[in-house]
Order: sequence, then structure tokens, then C-alpha cells
Amino acid sequence: MPDYANWVLKEVNCELEFKLFRHHTVQSGDTSFKDLNRLGRDIRKTIIVDNIAENYQLTPDNGILIK
Repeated sequence: MPDYANWVLKEVNCELEFKLFRHHTVQSGDTSFKDLNRLGRDIRKTIIVDNIAENYQLTPDNGILIK
């Protein structure tokens, strides 16, 4: 959720150029994915910070799991 994510980023003193949230995910049945390939950006310079590893299973090298 944007409010929570923005709070976390502020707490760790991190500013990002772009942020995407839950409503930007791709639905497949009961599962949501964050598909970086759909962004049209260089995914070598893109990360997913998430508390659910399955959300970035399409690009696992770009995922950072948080508690």
C-alpha cells in the first residue's frame, strides 16, 4: 500500500525516482505478480522491494525480500 511503502522508505532514508504499488500488479488467478518486463525499463536498474517473494518470482534477481 502506498502509505505504508512511503513510510518504510522514509524510515530507511531512501528516495526513489519511481514507485509502483499493489494496484500495478498483474493478476493470474488468485496470484499477483510484479512483472518488471512490462515496464519497458532497463530491469538491470530496477528492483522490487516486497515482503512476499512470490510477487517477484518472474524476475527473482531483482527482488529484495523484507520482513
